[in-house]
Amino acid sequence: MDIAQTAALTQAGSAAAPAAANPDASFDRQAFLRLLTTQLTHQDPLAPSDPTEFVSQLAQFSSLEQLVSVNSNIEILALSQSSATSAQMVSFVGKDVVFDDDKVVLAKPGEAHDLFYRLEAEAKELTVEVKDASGAVVRTVKVSGAAAGEGQIAFDGNDDQGNPLAAGTYSVVMNAVDAAGEPVEVSTRALARIAGITFKNGYPELLSDDIPPRTITLASVVEVHEPAASSTSTEQTPAR
Repeated sequence: MDIAQTAALTQAGSAAAPAAANPDASFDRQAFLRLLTTQLTHQDPLAPSDPTEFVSQLAQFSSLEQLVSVNSNIEILALSQSSATSAQMVSFVGKDVVFDDDKVVLAKPGEAHDLFYRLEAEAKELTVEVKDASGAVVRTVKVSGAAAGEGQIAFDGNDDQGNPLAAGTYSVVMNAVDAAGEPVEVSTRALARIAGITFKNGYPELLSDDIPPRTITLASVVEVHEPAASSTSTEQTPAR
């Protein structure tokens, strides 16, 4: 009698057995072992199971055991890694971080901010567009002669007419060209002070002190600083 022939017998026996450790699994290792032992119990002594097939079934059970062990070890490793990451991220609380982001949050109307960026090469001109929630450009800032590398420009929180922008979240788009008019790669970044940690999405993320707070992944962080005692001057002077 092979496994296919004893499946019905095993199913009937399993109905009276206690629930498996993993009730959500349709066919776990305990069920596999019960099926294998039921086959041995009910096989015909005059026509025993094919030894080759039996060895194959044992190999399948061995592979299943190894997979269960590997899965358990991965879960333990993931838990350890998550704990270590969480402990590391707690040390960010109270510090300023620069991270990859294309948003600027005005906590109050007309609030000034520094806009951060990274240029892969020297740019003849860097153009910054600040857009509202509808995608309309409300402020354009141009910088001439921007050096390669990290930089920042001042944004006074006003629109192109000099009126204070309303409090809220705005998107920032940057474009740069070199002396030949060719585009230069530029990445937009933001600065925030970390107020806490959240596990809302099932893994730790940084929370900024903005209102409402922004969530920041550890992978997006490029710099971490102690809070500055006083504001520093900007590296570039924007032109209206």
